Amino acid sequence: ALDAGAAFPATEAGAVRAWVRWAKARGSWRDTLGYTPRPGDLVCYDMAPDGTADHIGLVARVHARGPRTIEGNTSWAG
Repeated sequence: ALDAGAAFPATEAGAVRAWVRWAKARGSWRDTLGYTPRPGDLVCYDMAPDGTADHIGLVARVHARGPRTIEGNTSWAG
């Protein structure tokens, strides 16, 4: 993010909620309706589901079925 000229939420970099706040504060947040993610975008998921983003992935490429993302800990077990 720093190379791109954007400061990131370093104090909470592991917290999805911090990335959501960061994107909204900079006008970069896009709701899923009417937006197709592009490679390089971060996508947030509500895995719980409880209305709060709690998982994040990096879009690697986009297929007709949706984005292919790079993620870690993709299950509740880790």
